[in-house]
Amino acid sequence: MLNITLNRTFWPVGHGAFYTEEHMSHPSEKTFCAVYDCGGKSKIIVERQIDEFLAPDSSKKINYLFISHFHRDHINGVRYLLANANVEHIVIPQLENARLIEAYIYNAITGDNINDTQDDAQIFIRQQLATHDIPVEQIIEVEPANDDYSNPEQHINEHNTLESRRRNIEIKDNNGLPYWIYIPVNIDHDNQKRQRLIDQLNTICSANNIPHVVVGEKIQWSSIDTLLKTNMKDVKQTYKDIFKENHNAYSMPVYSGPVEGAVRCHYVDFCYNYMDWHPHHPRYWYTNRKLYKHVLKQMMSCLYMGDFEAKDPNNLNKLRIALKPYYYRTGMQQVPHHYSPNNHNTELYNDRIIAFGNIDYHKDVSFCYSVYDQIQRETCLPPIVITEEDAYQEFMIEFRITY
Repeated sequence: MLNITLNRTFWPVGHGAFYTEEHMSHPSEKTFCAVYDCGGKSKIIVERQIDEFLAPDSSKKINYLFISHFHRDHINGVRYLLANANVEHIVIPQLENARLIEAYIYNAITGDNINDTQDDAQIFIRQQLATHDIPVEQIIEVEPANDDYSNPEQHINEHNTLESRRRNIEIKDNNGLPYWIYIPVNIDHDNQKRQRLIDQLNTICSANNIPHVVVGEKIQWSSIDTLLKTNMKDVKQTYKDIFKENHNAYSMPVYSGPVEGAVRCHYVDFCYNYMDWHPHHPRYWYTNRKLYKHVLKQMMSCLYMGDFEAKDPNNLNKLRIALKPYYYRTGMQQVPHHYSPNNHNTELYNDRIIAFGNIDYHKDVSFCYSVYDQIQRETCLPPIVITEEDAYQEFMIEFRITY
């Protein structure tokens, strides 16, 4: 028998994402740490939360850093995290020129000025990812799953290779047996749009005697920066025309939860640090008390979504198939894209207990209200909204496993 404590924390970075999970096995004190995304609109706020996360142990080791996609509000704290912690592995959607250029352009045109092409998010893309400044053994790329899932039952019968399309990460106990699993899923549906972006940027380059943004297989970063400095208006309009309302084509969800059938879990305790929670809160006792342990079992599993495009039912269907049966065991569910209606699908919250997500306190509240209201109607419980002005939301689950 082995005791495990899981500390899952939602850090208040405002409009962004920074989530951590720390496992501690007793009595061996063996630890495991995973981080999902590390960024926000305010780099200062993100770095402050990173410091708080690292404060108890200046030599903290992060076993896996999962990055959903390369937009500023999800990665502008990554370089600071890498500089101040020992990060063993970085799990990312598969690197492609079109993907890197789209993120770089988006970060630039949504920044405050042209100098934002040199901020931490852009340097991470340009110098560390694109030029492989990070050691290749540290990077784990997750291939896109681009199969046709329009007929899910037929797909499952004909193909039995879903495992090769994702990088499952199993966490093992002191006896070498897996008890926990992380499943990153890369569902990419707009690659053609990103290629169109490159073609249109090359057209602008030709009209202004600027070398193309991609020559052969190599990205010409100097050409992209020149375009942004001299033709920002045209670049913005081009991006807007191609991506219109939604620009999140490849955000990588990650499932975190107990391994199916590997262990039998007996739940010991559940703690929380959430100002509105108390033993009589409806979320805590929303089912009859006979199902109390079942509620805690669900809350062990979490589905991180980043800015996943959930509005398209085909994308959601792909995610269900890729995660089966884990998709249906998830109790904690991140609301995609900071409660944006453009990425929302209420089907995500069927049988969920907690929905959570980060927003900007001053700018996003009115924008996210319709989604907040839909989630509350769907689950009969209010989702957790995390802003930069909140204390961190910490969920500590202690459980005992037997074989």
